[in-house]
Amino acid sequence: MQDAGPGLPGHLSAEQLFEPFTRGQAESAVFGMGLGLALAQRIVQAHGGRLRVAAADPGPGTIFSVHLPVPEQPAMDE
Repeated sequence: MQDAGPGLPGHLSAEQLFEPFTRGQAESAVFGMGLGLALAQRIVQAHGGRLRVAAADPGPGTIFSVHLPVPEQPAMDE
């Protein structure tokens, strides 16, 4: 997933981004509780996957990747 928002604060590590109630100081005027990434990570993990920051360069926009396991399909008998 990629957005063109304000980007991520440089003072936060990738691990800190997924902690509940984590928000950047520069974005304090933007409404939010800092729960979105924490909830998204827990939902993805509940399905056996992982959520990662793929690119978090300074400046606008951020790229996240979601990796979910693909269940094995049983072989069909003909």
